[in-house]
Amino acid sequence: MYNVLSKHRYAAAQSQTAYLRYYGDTYDKIVFDDVRNNVILTAILAYMASEDPATTSRVKSILPMNTKTGEFGKWPEQKSPIRRGGLD
Repeated sequence: MYNVLSKHRYAAAQSQTAYLRYYGDTYDKIVFDDVRNNVILTAILAYMASEDPATTSRVKSILPMNTKTGEFGKWPEQKSPIRRGGLD
């Protein structure tokens, strides 16, 4: 009985997701005044950052101490990306 109910719930969730994907993603929900204001703010901040004579420090900060282990946090190691050019 549980398996049948879970299948029905899964099907209902899938149909609701499909409905929201089709009808929920519409341009009438975009507030263009907010988009315009965000673009203006981003442009102002980028300009101010480019004109600032003081540069930001490039020294890595020390991560906080882990209370369980008593050790300082470690930055993740840099990994080389997997690039296949869209071929999976």
